[in-house]
Amino acid sequence: MVDRQTSTLIRRRWISQTIRFGQPAINGPGANLSPRLCVAEGFLCGFDLVMPNRPFPAKDTSQCPFNIFLTNPVMAFINEVDDTGKTRRLELGCQVMPRGDIQGWTVWTFEHGMVVMGLGDPLGKERVAALWIQDDDKGKRVLRLHWVLPGQNHNWYNVYAYNTAVTSSSGDAPGGYIRYAASGDANKTNTSDKGEVSFPLDGVTDSSWSIITEDCDPKYGFLGIRTGHKCHANILPRLTVNVAPAPAQPFSCGAHEFRGAGLVLEVGSSCSSSPYGFFAYVWTSPSNGRCPQGANNYGFVVVSPSRGWTWQDFAAVVETSMASFRVGAGHDYLPLDFPNTINVPISPPVKTTPRADGTLTWASTGVPTAHTVTFRFVGTTLDQGNILADTGAPGVFGPLTADPEKWPAARGHIVAPDAPGGGWELIHSNGSGCFTVSGIPTASDPDPRGLLVDLRNKSAPTIGEPASSSLLAACP
Repeated sequence: MVDRQTSTLIRRRWISQTIRFGQPAINGPGANLSPRLCVAEGFLCGFDLVMPNRPFPAKDTSQCPFNIFLTNPVMAFINEVDDTGKTRRLELGCQVMPRGDIQGWTVWTFEHGMVVMGLGDPLGKERVAALWIQDDDKGKRVLRLHWVLPGQNHNWYNVYAYNTAVTSSSGDAPGGYIRYAASGDANKTNTSDKGEVSFPLDGVTDSSWSIITEDCDPKYGFLGIRTGHKCHANILPRLTVNVAPAPAQPFSCGAHEFRGAGLVLEVGSSCSSSPYGFFAYVWTSPSNGRCPQGANNYGFVVVSPSRGWTWQDFAAVVETSMASFRVGAGHDYLPLDFPNTINVPISPPVKTTPRADGTLTWASTGVPTAHTVTFRFVGTTLDQGNILADTGAPGVFGPLTADPEKWPAARGHIVAPDAPGGGWELIHSNGSGCFTVSGIPTASDPDPRGLLVDLRNKSAPTIGEPASSSLLAACP
């Protein structure tokens, strides 16, 4: 057992080692309800992709999966040396997703920070900002933000750090911040078009932070008497960074940019001594004004076990499916109320084969297959689900597009490609206190024991492990 504080620390560090999306997030009354939960078997979609902390096995920036194309002003800016004697470029690490144009800025997202440059700025007067983690390799980590905004002089700047979902705005920064720093002096009249702040990361247990920057200027009334001030929280786009300490082991043991369109991660067996692992295909696109308010990008992740085939074979299934969708729809995947389709690969059936060193590997005994997920990034009303259908789990998602208040307490589905039949309902609930969990069929045990929990009779609840084939009748 662990106390609550330790449990929270462990949970946040686990979260930092996941591929996830920052939205959908319904923060309160009046919040945007369009982005909804979008999860199916081997599939996840959403807005504001967050990559794991230390996602790649690269030992230096020359081994990163993405080729970086930086403009001269940005390159000069991030090649400056910080207090550790390292360049900002080195501190930033690998680029983790393709660059994109967001809210009037070109954005580059790295392992340990972000770099942005204003769109359409005159030559020699480019607006540039960098957020990065300065690490002295001795345990002292500092989050630093530096910006240069030629021609945009202001009296002072406020910088706020959040560990919750926030957006920039033309008014004041939102409340709920956990750290604050200022550049400039509100009590003086001089102005500046540049600034820098820092936040020590000692003792920080959060997974990621969002940074909002305000420009502020005093207001004057009759006879030049100062009457207050006005701030705008959109001088820079919202910047995000993974602030959790980097783990000793990278998330993946292989990372590849695939045909300039997606990122493929090898996790486990395909490039390690473990017989277990998976492939993940990550696709993202910048918002370009099409996403819900505050979202910088949108995309999806497709995952499949890595046993019995190569990452190239896996990626080709995903990529071919994406090409077919684009031809049929006449456009790319868009963050709209529009049905998109993607084929989610299912690894081939396999048998274990011992290696000379005593470890196990997998030999395929058949061919890989796939199931098709139909999804949309947003719905127009609260009662709409985002997964519309899944050929691998027929009848599971269709009813979930109705009123969430009428959804069952639990529902799930499992695919076992090594066993005849291929797919079963994993979790079943009749909504009145009875649910079942199916066992995982195998070739040697096609009807394994499952779990039955029936709480309808409070005085004599039933908990048992009958054969999975009998579970449907137990909770009709």
